[in-house]
Amino acid sequence: KFKRLNDVGDKFLSIGRNMGLVTLGLGAAFISGAKKAIELQNQYVKIKNLAVTGGEHSVEAQRNVNKMRQQGVDLSLKYGVSQEKIGKGYEELIRRGYSTNQTLATQKQFLQASIASGDDYTDVVHNATSAIESFGLKTNNSSKMAANTKTVLNQMAYAADLTATDFNGMGEALKYVGATAHNAHQSIAETSSAIGILSNNGLDASQAGTGLRQV
Repeated sequence: KFKRLNDVGDKFLSIGRNMGLVTLGLGAAFISGAKKAIELQNQYVKIKNLAVTGGEHSVEAQRNVNKMRQQGVDLSLKYGVSQEKIGKGYEELIRRGYSTNQTLATQKQFLQASIASGDDYTDVVHNATSAIESFGLKTNNSSKMAANTKTVLNQMAYAADLTATDFNGMGEALKYVGATAHNAHQSIAETSSAIGILSNNGLDASQAGTGLRQV
């Protein structure tokens, strides 16, 4: 009997030790999750402050930042991009002069372009917004801004898909030649096509942009 009791006791001690390890694991996960939640919260506070500094009324900025939070959750679940990355995308758009309304209107398009092209979402946001600015396509109208964003993303992705470059290389080339091409009354479609042709001939990214600028 004593042996059986000792055996049972040992089993309970073993279960207790294992449960302790599980509890520690859950605790670590909770701390990690809590830390990420706090960082994400701080990210949205920063976005709201940037929007207000950029001239938006505090009430409107807060209302739209609340919408961003929900949109960020929905888009993260749909496209598999972390909420943290999406939050950084919101921040870059605000820093580049987008209003909170424009940011809400265009975010989905950047994610769709990232999925379609296979390029990193952060790179897509950075390169496409730079191209939009270079070709004078920024506007205060949110609907028009969404349409311009869609056009730029589609044309960059289309030209990249049909040539030897990729979205990131296309964006890098446009940084060098975008403003010059716009001043020469060339559209982003024409410029992207020319960059793609140069990439087929061994000139990519900054080389293509520099070469095209000198033409």
